[in-house]
Amino acid sequence: MVECIFCKIISGQIPLEREPIYEDQDYLVIPDKYPKAETHILLMPKTHIHSVAEADDADREVLGGLLILAGKIARRETIPDFKLIFNNGKHAEIPHLHLHLVSGPSISKIPGAQV
Repeated sequence: MVECIFCKIISGQIPLEREPIYEDQDYLVIPDKYPKAETHILLMPKTHIHSVAEADDADREVLGGLLILAGKIARRETIPDFKLIFNNGKHAEIPHLHLHLVSGPSISKIPGAQV
């Protein structure tokens, strides 16, 4: 998807300002450019999926891998307490499915992140 900013980052059309936290053939993990918590990491599949609401059975492996990767990143970065957030619809600023891994004292200030 040419107009998707995450697709442009993944393809290298837009350079990252910092090194990725993690990258392999299927996923890119980067710090959020505008963090809303002490730790705010974005995990995204390299395959363009518009949103969770538009994901289907064909995306099962990509979505499952994303959740497994979130746990691996949390362990590697020593983040024992965290929340995982998918935004959808009016809450999604970028139309490319991505998972927010957030942690730290300011997490309660993130709209919709309260439990």
